[in-house]
Amino acid sequence: MIDHDAQEEWTRRGFTLFELLVVMVIIGIAASLIVPRLGGSVDKMQLRTATRDLASVMRFARSQAVTRGREYRVLFDSATRMVAIEMAPSINGQTADSSENAISSRHRYQLPAGIVLNLNNNPLQAAARPVRMATFFPMGNSSGGSIRLVDARERSRTIRIDTITGLIAIESDAK
Repeated sequence: MIDHDAQEEWTRRGFTLFELLVVMVIIGIAASLIVPRLGGSVDKMQLRTATRDLASVMRFARSQAVTRGREYRVLFDSATRMVAIEMAPSINGQTADSSENAISSRHRYQLPAGIVLNLNNNPLQAAARPVRMATFFPMGNSSGGSIRLVDARERSRTIRIDTITGLIAIESDAK
């Protein structure tokens, strides 16, 4: 004869409410431990991305200086967190034509919110305050300098511009 209680036990394949609550509590505890760590990773990634983007803007300015045989400037405005490329006026004082000015308008970079441009104690040439600039020359060399980007958690990365070669290097600051 078939035992109906044993057959019901065998066919019932669900979870009790208590078992589901225990699993939900475990998932909640794990999420509360993991999510804050992910937030720090997002901030760190934002700082890395901003540093790479800014270095790319400067590399573009250097390549334009070499390709076009003209000085190019990268302007850093710490107040607005804006970076822009402009062609320096030629020796005879003429400004760039409209096609060359279009390059400047296309190559502006706004730092993301929470990222600060730190130009204090910097050898970058002073332009109109609080704007500083780095100049790239037709031979590939530059005026040199360094730019430090700092995030909300005081982590920072530094971009160094070599005076002789004009090469751009990114350094991770210890913190």
